Amino acid sequence: MSRNKVLVVDDESGVRFGIRDFLEQHGYEIEEADSCLDAQHLFRSSRPDIVIADYMLPDGTALGDVRYTLQTDGGALRYVQSRGVRHGSAKVLARLSRGEDVDPSEYTFRTSTQIETASSELDWLDEGVLVSGAGRLPGGVIYETYLLA
Repeated sequence: MSRNKVLVVDDESGVRFGIRDFLEQHGYEIEEADSCLDAQHLFRSSRPDIVIADYMLPDGTALGDVRYTLQTDGGALRYVQSRGVRHGSAKVLARLSRGEDVDPSEYTFRTSTQIETASSELDWLDEGVLVSGAGRLPGGVIYETYLLA
């Protein structure tokens, strides 16, 4: 019987050690990476069954997997799942984290979003994928979103 293979991606060795220790005790085979670039190489070469990843890595890459439920004024619920990536140089990301206004052309920020709803008025949202380019402003994030149906 083959063991389930897990790729653990985190820039902190102590975090990787804790996850490795726990999962190995439960029979998992572990691969480790401390950057997005190393994780990409290991993912291609070892083909893990699952990846556990830090959402912000030192090579300038941040990964996002955001899930939430929204309610319309009429009471209809929408389940939203967005996955995205933000990448930029260390200097640009430091400026972003300080809350500075950084031109979005200096970094990449892309998302794909799927929406599910039981509302017949909004069921057209179930039939496509939303793709976005985004920029981070001092007060929040602004998205330019398109529906691919």
